[in-house]
Amino acid sequence: MKLTRLTEPTVEPVPLAEMKAHLRVDHADEDATIGAYTDAAISYVEQHCNLALAQAQYAVRLDADSRLPLTIPVWPVESVDAIAFEGESPETAVDAAAYALLPWRPSRLVGSTAAWPSAPDSATALRITVTAGWPGDGNSPEAWAGPASVKQALKLLVGHWFASRETVVIGTITAELPFAVKALLDQQRIYL
Repeated sequence: MKLTRLTEPTVEPVPLAEMKAHLRVDHADEDATIGAYTDAAISYVEQHCNLALAQAQYAVRLDADSRLPLTIPVWPVESVDAIAFEGESPETAVDAAAYALLPWRPSRLVGSTAAWPSAPDSATALRITVTAGWPGDGNSPEAWAGPASVKQALKLLVGHWFASRETVVIGTITAELPFAVKALLDQQRIYL
């Protein structure tokens, strides 16, 4: 199973100005560093928790002979945009009547009224295109509408990296991830 982001999110979970306020930085000298730490923290949280923090389109690539039910390896899934067998010319689309999306944690595709098709002989993979992630807040499109615990974990993680730019060693123990960050993220983590 391979997950690829097809489009970039249009909203940031923690905008630069908000992150700078959290870090108590009131100048622009560190903007690039703070931005890099924020991007790294978002990537870490998405990988660690199997989440899509901000809404974007993703492709999930599976074996061509995959059968229902199928687990979508990212959450929250807003919609299934397309399912097609790759390797066909043109690609063979799967009829939307053949499946239904269960938006649980993790989201799953299950059989619906129509039969799930068999993979064509020339198919090399099954590609599921989904829209996943938390959208912008309805009142303010640039404001992220995801969980406060994830936003706080991002701020704490960036703050840790910003203050401790090298590996932190306490006695003989290396501190890889602050406890508070782990505790906040464990609330949202999806186990596949």
